[in-house]
Amino acid sequence: MKMGGSIMILKKIVDEYEIIKGNLNEARMNFGNHHHLVTEYQNQLDDLCTRYFGVNKTNSKLKKEK
Repeated sequence: MKMGGSIMILKKIVDEYEIIKGNLNEARMNFGNHHHLVTEYQNQLDDLCTRYFGVNKTNSKLKKEK
């Protein structure tokens, strides 16, 4: 992939992230954290990596060592 193509993809990801994050913040202010719209916007943010890179979101929970 050429450098210009990579930059365009990154710009598209950042633009989409900013739109979703703005919608998420607005939904939180208007409806609270437990509204279905908040959950939907959180899911959209989680799916960005999957859609563009084919990887699942990072698991924030650390695995316990045995």
